[in-house]
Amino acid sequence: MNRKSLLAAALLAAAMPVSFAQKANVKGAESLSSGSKPNFAEARTLIGEALKNPETMDDAKTWFVAGQVEEKHFTTENLKQTVGQEPDRAAMNDALLRVLPLFLKADQLDNMPNEKGKVKPRFTKKIMESLKGNHLYYINAGGYYMEKKDYKKALDAFEQFLQIKELPMFAAVPEVSAQDSNSMMVGFYAAISAYQANELDKTLEIANKIKNAPYRQNDVYQLIATVYQDRKDTTGYIRVLEEGVQKFPKEPYYTLNLINKYIETGRSTEAISFLEQAIADDSQNVQLYDVMAKLYENQQNFDKAEEWLKKGLAIDPNNASANYDLGRVYYNRAADLKGAEQVNAETEAKATEYLKKALPLLEKAYSVNPDESWYVLRNVYYNLKMNDKYKEMTDRHERK
Repeated sequence: MNRKSLLAAALLAAAMPVSFAQKANVKGAESLSSGSKPNFAEARTLIGEALKNPETMDDAKTWFVAGQVEEKHFTTENLKQTVGQEPDRAAMNDALLRVLPLFLKADQLDNMPNEKGKVKPRFTKKIMESLKGNHLYYINAGGYYMEKKDYKKALDAFEQFLQIKELPMFAAVPEVSAQDSNSMMVGFYAAISAYQANELDKTLEIANKIKNAPYRQNDVYQLIATVYQDRKDTTGYIRVLEEGVQKFPKEPYYTLNLINKYIETGRSTEAISFLEQAIADDSQNVQLYDVMAKLYENQQNFDKAEEWLKKGLAIDPNNASANYDLGRVYYNRAADLKGAEQVNAETEAKATEYLKKALPLLEKAYSVNPDESWYVLRNVYYNLKMNDKYKEMTDRHERK
């Protein structure tokens, strides 16, 4: 429609009664969104007026045409890919997200009884055809918005995909309504999108709904735990970690975080008991021995800490964390002896013995993870009067 015809349509509309003008807008929007050269912007303007006007806002056709405008815009952009053209992906996916709410309103009005009390829907079949044909594209839209880090729109796309599956109109259409692998995948990414959008209530709502589905359950439980942690909800956090330990006994995330939370909340005896059971279930996990040692170290029971670290190193002599922690325990014991009120030749000798024990452990840890271990290792060099090594370590790290 050119400028003159649009002006003529506007003048004609101005001369018409309001109800006729708005019906003309509906018809005009339908026409503008069709054909080989659609004008979706103008179609939206016309139908937008009709959606707000009391004469047409309760007419199912108004809402159906509004949805049709968006559906045709999506389809027009989407079909460009089949002829080697690049679609406007933002416009395409934004249009898709507007389709469902408009069609649902149209379907609601379309299924209301007429003046004779009868229901005679005119648009349900066309709405079903459109939603069925475009259903899988909502997954693509969600992926597009995730790439753009627009997580609110990603969540909207994924939720609309799931909503379509649950519509009563598709109850007898298993290719749409079936709760299949796509349902599980989309549910997971809906929960992730909700979390990234900082919608924590929505994250928990979705994650709790899908946590028993056989799709990335471990990740779903960790997401739920993270939400409780972000909210500083210790009770909820511990509860989910305890559930996670039962469902995923080989996953250290739950065990280690649960033990740390037990320790933080003063439940040391419970932490030790739980950790002993975890080690019995996974005896080759050196990290568990390391955590047990730190638990005893926090209680100033250095003998038990040393005992557990040695057990861990017997399994993996090259474990950097265990080497560093045992070296640090020896260093701290030496520091305690040197810092005692009465220092004599015997305590000096014992302190030196601890430092010599710490040295090879810390050097091994340094070879793997220098950023964590250099400071303690440098202090060992200093106390053992290994001045060249001390200077080398100081120059290397303090000048960074």
